[in-house]
Amino acid sequence: MFRKEPLSTAEFINSNPRCEQLVQCIYGLNYLEFETFCSLQLLRVSDINGLMEHMDRSDRTKINRALNKLIDIGLVTREKVSVDGKSGYKYIYHPRSLIEVKAELKEKVDNWYQEVVKEIDNLVLHFVEKVQMQNKTENKAKVPL
Repeated sequence: MFRKEPLSTAEFINSNPRCEQLVQCIYGLNYLEFETFCSLQLLRVSDINGLMEHMDRSDRTKINRALNKLIDIGLVTREKVSVDGKSGYKYIYHPRSLIEVKAELKEKVDNWYQEVVKEIDNLVLHFVEKVQMQNKTENKAKVPL
C-alpha cells in the first residue's frame, strides 16, 4: 500500500522501509507522482489519456504536473509525436528502465550512507569545537572592563 504522505526522517531511519517508501523518499515523490510512475512502468509507454484511464483519474492537470516532476528528475522521458491525419501533436511518455532506477537508487543510498558515516565520525570533533567556541564567548563576557 502506498503512503499518501512520505515518512519523516525519524520514521524512515527507525523503520524497515518498503521499496515504495524508498523510491518516494529518495526521489522526493508524493503519492500521485509515485502512482503515475508505477502506472507508466506497467504500461511501458502511454499518452496522458492512457495514463488517466489506467489510473482511473480524471484530473489531467494533476497528472501533467506529476509527469513534469518525473521528467525533471529523470524518471520519465517525453516524446512529441504527430497525430495521423491532423496538424496537431501529442506527447508520449516513456518510463526509465527499472534496472537503471535500481542502480541509481543504490548509488544514491551508498553516497548518502558514506556522508552520514563521515558526519558521525566527526561528531566528537564538532562537539569539542562547539564547546570551545562557547567557552571563548563566556570568557570574553567575564573579562572586566
